[in-house]
Amino acid sequence: MIKSYKKSKKTYLRKTFIIAEIGNNHNGSHSLAIEMIDKAISAGANCVKFQMRTLNEVYRKRSTARGEDLGTEYVVDLLKRFELSKSEHKKLFEYCNKKNITYLCTPWDSTSLEFLEEIGVSAYKV
Repeated sequence: MIKSYKKSKKTYLRKTFIIAEIGNNHNGSHSLAIEMIDKAISAGANCVKFQMRTLNEVYRKRSTARGEDLGTEYVVDLLKRFELSKSEHKKLFEYCNKKNITYLCTPWDSTSLEFLEEIGVSAYKV
């Protein structure tokens, strides 16, 4: 969407940059992630955003142990099931480049950030 506004005697144009937040909504399915990218493109998004984390860097070992904290245990279990591999993230990045849509990813830890830097991600949402 392009909006214009006047400031003094000049007219400025401003284009909205639309980010489709996919996050973990692909439920760990690479094919569903591809489908969601295609739907974001059809909806007019400029960018799709994913999340990446290395669980043992984000959570303490004892927090993920059975019985310690049921809330964390539940969340970590879901995150493990919904996690995409590095290879899948790289394929999604390449697919986005091919489809001319920006791939963004929120890195939750330094290992994820280093990997995203290696494949050439241009920006991060933190």
